[in-house]
Amino acid sequence: MIENIIIFFKIINKIVYMEVYHTTDKVYQKGQVVCVSDFEDGLSLYHVNVGNNQCVNDYLDKDRPCEFPERKRAIYTFRLIKHCLIFGRKKHIYKADIPETIGHPMCLTEAFTSDSNEPNNIKRLIRGEYWTPKRDWKFYEYLSTSMTIIEECKGPFGKAFTDQNDYYDDHDYFRKYYIRDLKKAQLKLCQSSNPLYLTSLDDTI
Repeated sequence: MIENIIIFFKIINKIVYMEVYHTTDKVYQKGQVVCVSDFEDGLSLYHVNVGNNQCVNDYLDKDRPCEFPERKRAIYTFRLIKHCLIFGRKKHIYKADIPETIGHPMCLTEAFTSDSNEPNNIKRLIRGEYWTPKRDWKFYEYLSTSMTIIEECKGPFGKAFTDQNDYYDDHDYFRKYYIRDLKKAQLKLCQSSNPLYLTSLDDTI
């Protein structure tokens, strides 16, 4: 049975690895080590294919902690098979090992297209939440510069694998509440540091 819930960890040569899933049109072999440096110009296939949305990568990379790869020079993986299916209907889904890392909320990659008029301080907070999330999101992407193929996951995949609730739940929360909550927190911070700061929530949000 294909494992699609728990992230497994392995320790090889003192490096901790985690099991993830990767979707692609490329054909890989069991045990093959795939590196982003092998791709054309060292750019991820996703980055090459997104066209005009490449500015999203540039915005997010502005506040990228040094321990994470650049988005445009990364391999994109997921912890669940169904997230691969949501990400894109490619020909193949592989289980793979990558060095242990944390996930980044997928819905925040759209923040700079759907909410591009937000002030810079809000954008910085969104970028920070993308790289080192504090909220418990449902749909994460995991970035790496390399992965080792464990096996190909053969379909067909049942209804549980095509459920898109994680995707829509995160996006609904982001659109309805996340920006509002960030602004409330910023307003309270301003009011606590400056008692004369009397702007109301209604005026700000």
